[in-house]
Parts: sequence; C-alpha cells; structure tokens
Amino acid sequence: MLYNQDQYLINLGRKATTSALIGLLLAVILTFYFSLSKIITFFIIILFIYIFGTAFWGINKLKMWFNKYRYRLPSYIWYPAHLIIYLVGFLLGIIGYGFIEHFLLLLAMEQNKRGAGFIGSQIILLPYLGNLYAKKINY
Repeated sequence: MLYNQDQYLINLGRKATTSALIGLLLAVILTFYFSLSKIITFFIIILFIYIFGTAFWGINKLKMWFNKYRYRLPSYIWYPAHLIIYLVGFLLGIIGYGFIEHFLLLLAMEQNKRGAGFIGSQIILLPYLGNLYAKKINY
C-alpha cells in the first residue's frame, strides 16, 4: 500500500474535528449541569469547540517535531520534556496556529478538482459521516 499524503491529512483533520466534537459535548454537558442561559451556552460551546479543535493541531504538530529527538534523549529527560511539549503545543494551538492549520486544510480540500466546496470539505472531516459523504461524491 502506497503512502497517500492527502489521506493522511484528511485523517488528521478528522481527528481534529473529533476533538472539537468532544469539546462540544463537554460544553453542552457543563452548561446543562450549571443551568446557564442560552446565550452563555452558545458562547461556551463556541469557546470549547475552538479550544479542543485548535489545541489538537498544536499538540500534534509539536509532538511530531519533538519525536525526532526520541532516541537522542535519555528517558529521564524525554518523559518530562514530552509533557512540556504537550502543554506548549496546547498553548500554540489555541493562540492561533491550530485555527490556521485547520483553515488551510479546508482550503486545500476545497481547491481539489473534485470540488467538494468549503462546507463539503468540513463535512468530509466529520468522523464517520465524512467517509460516507466522501464516497458518495467520489472525493
């Protein structure tokens, strides 16, 4: 089986979208638990989707970069540094890197010759339904 970079990026996008959906679920549970108003619920849902979706990209990209040094560092340095990398990746993701990364992925998918469109590109990145939709439009 050959390496397909497009499929790899789509799988990463699906993981980021899954992370954002987990944030959505957590936000809905918290707002119902604390009985918040509808407008506060809306803003908390948007905030949690943003944090969970963008933090994934920051953590993933920084972790991939740091994995190059896995066998160069002793284990007593690697494990604490790995936790620090997760925290720094989380911060980089929510500062804006994760939003840019996800937006660029959507734009690249939209520019594909098969023409999924911007909304169609986001639908393709849904965890289970995206695969079915991509097969339906022959993406």
